[in-house]
Amino acid sequence: MKLKRKGTSNFISQLVSTAEKRLFGLREKLTERYEEIPGMKLYMKVTEVQSKSILKYHPMM
Repeated sequence: MKLKRKGTSNFISQLVSTAEKRLFGLREKLTERYEEIPGMKLYMKVTEVQSKSILKYHPMM
């Protein structure tokens, strides 16, 4: 795929770089927040919250 403008490739590169920085920052924040919670306990907590959200929006389930 050949890009027609040089600016387009710079824009895409900058967009990807920004996304990577944000995701890396999120990963660090989540690690710090939940580092003392064992994996299975964290999993159970997340699935419990998701189940409550589903039931809230779909009361027939």
